[in-house]
Amino acid sequence: MYHKNNAAVVVALLSSTLQQARSFSFCLQGTGALASRRFHNYHSILAMSTTTSSNDDDTIAFSSETLQVYHLKRTVKSTQDEAKRILSVSSCNSHVLVAVIANDQSNGRGTSGRSWVASPGNLYLTCAIPMHMVPMRTITMLPLGCGIVIAETLGPYIAPTATSNTTATGRLTLKWPNDVLLDGCKVAGTLIENYRTDENKEDWWLVGIGINVESHPKEIPSETDDAKGLTPRSATCLRSYSTTTATTRGDSSSKQLSSSVPSALQLGISLAQGLQSFTERLGKQQSPSSSDDRRAIIRKWKSYADFETTYTIRNTGETVQIVDLQSDGQLKVVGADGRQRLLAADYFL
Repeated sequence: MYHKNNAAVVVALLSSTLQQARSFSFCLQGTGALASRRFHNYHSILAMSTTTSSNDDDTIAFSSETLQVYHLKRTVKSTQDEAKRILSVSSCNSHVLVAVIANDQSNGRGTSGRSWVASPGNLYLTCAIPMHMVPMRTITMLPLGCGIVIAETLGPYIAPTATSNTTATGRLTLKWPNDVLLDGCKVAGTLIENYRTDENKEDWWLVGIGINVESHPKEIPSETDDAKGLTPRSATCLRSYSTTTATTRGDSSSKQLSSSVPSALQLGISLAQGLQSFTERLGKQQSPSSSDDRRAIIRKWKSYADFETTYTIRNTGETVQIVDLQSDGQLKVVGADGRQRLLAADYFL
């Protein structure tokens, strides 16, 4: 049973990442003429939007009964916005997860409206999850699960001996609730929003994921609502931790890379499949064993947590250390004064 006193926890944990919007509805099933017709409708809608290039090369990169992946071979403003557009132009199969991957984006955003610095070769992905597939009793597990799926997907591609940093260990950690760090530097971030279609009034979770695959920002600007004097966390990318051979002709566009690092498209499809599988497991957590399932998610998240690091709360500048992750998804921390408390909607630098 979902107890009423948990409602505040749910709202607090997700409120910083959910931005209300209206309009949505979609889902392709199968392939062939049906998929082609619906994708054509999608092109006609996108033709009216502002983009940097033609939509002619947009494709369905992966299709199954439970997952549909669109690949937009161009620069978009935001994959979150493109996902909303796709959801708004097709009839809905509410049991299909819809993923959108773009080659680049010009106006990506992070939590609380912060900007996401983008460059070609990195991953820009949004997974639209039918909201009914995530039972309310498990909703606080969704942000945690997103971080777990990303960390587990990236793990096999990390080769710390390939980096020039002699102190690198290649350790992947999760910064609550779902930022992924590589040796303490940010390699991936997640934004969760909710969205409702005008026509069918159906609700979706939009899980936006950005991963630094080929490059990363050298400098990350501070945001106006961050506590004064705080330095943003440094970033890194998968390429810095890969076994790579490269040849160039003096032109970065002619660089040929060979390594264990996947393309952004390959990585995005793998992540979408991982999120689909995780969501399916969440949807089954109505059984007597569901408490055990949630405990397994908590244990897995804690296995990626860094309990030794001192974190800075973004908006206040207060420094804290992690004590524990509660079964409802709240984070127990201890401050410099020794006082313990629970966090639900705060973010760390």
